[in-house]
Amino acid sequence: MKITKFKILLIILSLTYGSNIGELRLQYENGEFLIAYNSTMEFVNNNSEDPLGFVLASEIALSLDSLGKANEYLLKAIDLDKANESFRKQWASLDSLRQKLKEANRKNDSGLINDAIIAYEDIIDSNPKFAMPYHRLGRIYYSENNFDDAVYYFRKAIEVNPFNKSYQNDITNIAKKLALEGDKIFKRKNYESAVEKYIQSTKIDPTYTEAFYRVGKAYYKIGDFELSKTNLEKAIETDDRHVQSLKLLGDIESKEGNDEKAVHWYEKAVEANSNYHIAHYALGKSFYRLEKNESALIALNSAVMVDPTYAKAYELIGIIHQSNGELDESISNFQLAVANNSKAYTANFRLASVLNELKNYSEAKLAAKACIDIKRKYAGAWYELGVAEKNLGNKAAAKIAFKEASKDRKWKKNAQYEIKMLDKES
Repeated sequence: MKITKFKILLIILSLTYGSNIGELRLQYENGEFLIAYNSTMEFVNNNSEDPLGFVLASEIALSLDSLGKANEYLLKAIDLDKANESFRKQWASLDSLRQKLKEANRKNDSGLINDAIIAYEDIIDSNPKFAMPYHRLGRIYYSENNFDDAVYYFRKAIEVNPFNKSYQNDITNIAKKLALEGDKIFKRKNYESAVEKYIQSTKIDPTYTEAFYRVGKAYYKIGDFELSKTNLEKAIETDDRHVQSLKLLGDIESKEGNDEKAVHWYEKAVEANSNYHIAHYALGKSFYRLEKNESALIALNSAVMVDPTYAKAYELIGIIHQSNGELDESISNFQLAVANNSKAYTANFRLASVLNELKNYSEAKLAAKACIDIKRKYAGAWYELGVAEKNLGNKAAAKIAFKEASKDRKWKKNAQYEIKMLDKES
């Protein structure tokens, strides 16, 4: 390894001024800038007459993008050892860097972009271990939407100074910008093109969890569940509490009929965010499919505790109570469902069914009609309306309702039977 005259001088001087400088410089040269800087500050506080401590502090400050501090410390070293020509040469080089950077910034601010690019590149050629010009070049290319070059220079800046978080933030901002472009395409339901933007985003910043989630969501919409799962798993590799990814993994398992696996992901989702009412509902729905009604009710009640207006949860609670023969509880929950969602036609149908079972035909008639007003061709509601009208003595209205119900294959047999019974009574 080539040893410069300046390094030889530092080694000689370290024997004179302090035995710890060599260790501190080794930390710095190994890239441990912050540790070396803090240790060097402690060293100069305890050895305020040692110029080498201030020289090292200046170099570290420069590597951390602090030109002002670098200048301050180097001037202090010169003040302590006025005859040292090496210190003066180092200061002249630092001052030249400051002037070049100032001129490059002026050109950039004046809109002389090409000249600014040349100026920053010139600084890099002479000061390759100074991160700031890499970052400034990255910002120029970012402003021109040249993301490939922007990312290249931001990464170079990180390579030189990994302790400046703004450099990584700039890369993430590009990834976010691409993801937002993907969102616009996604809203137009062009999922394949949205995937391309999202994947580009993940390549630019592999730590950007949201981009992997959006890739997974787009593939889910396309129906490619395997690719969706692959990307959602990448999302939770970077953030194991990314609740939307956890929930969507549960949705995929549910779609594929794997309710046990779906429960696993939904439980992780509500563990990650206990206020995510949609995940509580999905968990309850999977438990219901597994015929674990007690667990289902716990999850569904958690959903409505978080969001007391969540109609879908009230409806499923009502269904479970109805299946358990707890009709009063089912009625109250179906009523809460329709109270919180004026379009909840299936809840109205189910409410009509329970009310007919309890022989409350007048209320059943109202609930069935409410369903039909929302969904004109909903055969189940026509059937329940027919039952209510029949038991209220309105045979003509009942027959009309049953005829409407008979248009649906699912209800045809029962409806035609009721029509025959009405005809016999005539």
